[in-house]
Amino acid sequence: MPQDAAQAVGPAGSIQGWLPTTFLERGVAVAFTTPLLAGARLRRTERGATELIVPDIAGPGSVGILPWERVGSLCSPSLFDRRLAGRLADLPMLSPEAVREAVAAEAACGLAGPEAQEAALAAQSAAAAARDRAAAELAVLAAASGRAVTVPAELAALFAPIGLGQAADAALLPRTLAAVAALGEQVGEQRHAAGEAEKVAIAARRTATAAVAALQAARGLAANVPGLVRRWLTAPAALADELGRVHWLLDGWAWLCRLWDAAEEARGGRAALLGELAGLLPPLPREMGAAPLSVRRREPEAGPRGSGRAGDWRSGVTLQDMVARNERLLAALLMPPPGQETPP
Repeated sequence: MPQDAAQAVGPAGSIQGWLPTTFLERGVAVAFTTPLLAGARLRRTERGATELIVPDIAGPGSVGILPWERVGSLCSPSLFDRRLAGRLADLPMLSPEAVREAVAAEAACGLAGPEAQEAALAAQSAAAAARDRAAAELAVLAAASGRAVTVPAELAALFAPIGLGQAADAALLPRTLAAVAALGEQVGEQRHAAGEAEKVAIAARRTATAAVAALQAARGLAANVPGLVRRWLTAPAALADELGRVHWLLDGWAWLCRLWDAAEEARGGRAALLGELAGLLPPLPREMGAAPLSVRRREPEAGPRGSGRAGDWRSGVTLQDMVARNERLLAALLMPPPGQETPP
C-alpha cells in the first residue's frame, strides 16, 4: 500500500507538500474532462482498489487522495469520465501506456465529443502504424546482426512510441519530450509571474533531462536485437518496465503542453494560465532524487481550485466552458501529426 494511503482525505482536507516516493505511488495521469479533475491521477492500492489523487484541492501545494468511489463528494464526473473510470478499473495494471489506450478507446465511442472521437480513431490507426514501423526497424537491425531472429510483436509494440531509425523523432515519446523542452523554454521567458514561471520551467527542464537519458537508454537496447529478444523471452516484465520508464517520466506532461499551446487563443492568454499550470505539475518522485519545488505562487483568485478548474462567474467562464475546453484538449492530445495515421 502507498505510504500515504492512511492519510486519504476528502475535499475538506489535504496533504501539504506531497512528494511521492515512486512513480507507482504518484499514479497515472488521466485525461478527465470534468474541470475539477484536471490534472488528477489514479493509482492502485495493494488490495486492488483505485485511488484518486487531485492536485491543489485545498490551495497551492496541496493534494487530496481519496477512493474513486468517493469522487462524488468532490464533483459530478462527466459521463465520459465515469465510463473511462470503469474501463480503467478493468485493467490488470495502471500504466501510462495502458491508460492512454483506454482513453483513446473510450473517446472513440463519442462521449467526449466528435472532435475527440475523430482524434481517437486516428490515434488508434497511428498506433497500429507505429507498431508496424517498429517491427520493420527491429527486423532490419536483426538482419544486420547476421543472425536469424524473429522479433515478437509485443516487443515491437513496446518500441513503437520510443521510435527507431530515421523517423525515430516522429514517434510519440520523442514528440512529447520535444514539447516538454519547448514548454520549459517558453515559460522561462515569462516575466509577469516570475515565481510560477520559474517553477514550471524548472520542473519541465528536470523532466526533459531525465527523459532524454531514459530514451537514449531504451533505444540503446535495440543495438543488440538477438540479446533483446532473449531478454524478452526470459524476463518480459522486467524488460517492459525498463522500456516503460520514459512513459512514466513524461506522464501527464502532454496535457500541460497542449494546455499551454491552446492558451494563446484563450481569454487572458498564457499569463492567466501560469497559476493553473504550476498547480498541475507532475511531481518527480523521490526515487529520481527530486526535491519539492517550493517557489512561491500567487494565491488563486477564485477559491482554492482557481477559475481555470472550477469556472468563475466574474470572468464569465462556466463549468460547461471548461468541459468543452477539456474535450478540445483531449482531441488535441490524441490527434497524431499528419501522415502518422497509416504505415509508410
